[in-house]
Amino acid sequence: MSSDNVVDIESRRARRKVRFPTVVFVDKVLPTGTKPPLVRADDDNAYVLKFINDIQGRETTINEVVASVIGEVVGAPVAPWSIVRVPDELRQIIQERIILPGFAFGSRVLETTGVDRMGSTIINVNKDGNINRIPQLIALWHLCNAQDIQVIFDTSDDSRVYSVDHGFWFGSYRRPWELGRKSGFPEIDEVPELREPIADECWDRAIESLDKLDDSVKAMAFDALPSDWGVGAEEVDSLVEFAISRKESAVSILRRHRLGR
Repeated sequence: MSSDNVVDIESRRARRKVRFPTVVFVDKVLPTGTKPPLVRADDDNAYVLKFINDIQGRETTINEVVASVIGEVVGAPVAPWSIVRVPDELRQIIQERIILPGFAFGSRVLETTGVDRMGSTIINVNKDGNINRIPQLIALWHLCNAQDIQVIFDTSDDSRVYSVDHGFWFGSYRRPWELGRKSGFPEIDEVPELREPIADECWDRAIESLDKLDDSVKAMAFDALPSDWGVGAEEVDSLVEFAISRKESAVSILRRHRLGR
């Protein structure tokens, strides 16, 4: 590693001056595959946590952060999230789930009917401005090679759509970060179909928003990760570079949708 790279990594880490929400209590462990804890933090929000050492592999938690940052940059509706701190005094075991102190990815809990695995067709297209959100969502799925696509619909806001659970994106199912390859995920291996019309200007805005995805996003994504996780800048850079490499393809897909093909 060159001295220039060392300076660059340290300068990136020096920019991490964020105050993270701190967990006040652990409510319960959810009965899903990784048994994620549901917690309440001192910012008055509830979060579902994913840890860097979870059983699905460290890359799934890194994916959550990087995909969320990319989504925010291109205006895609990723669910509200934060890095959340679990204090030492909350170390415990709940239903065989070990809660360790440190930092975790926290997906903020919204008022929903639950997670929707979407199926083969995009639903609730014409509810609460989703026509302005779905084109960016489709772009994000393609940019990040989304697998196991899941969304939630905020029922407090007339079914406003948000993307959640990006763990198996970037080709991370089976093996870590196979990037360009299909994951072989058995449930959903293709982007759901859009069967309702969306106005041309919505597609145009989504296409224009992809111009914001450039090399500057590497530093943004790296800065969003806790230094305690020990994630290398080169790991983050490879994920962002992969998404950037797919911009042209994503634009082509959005244009085909605009033409109704």
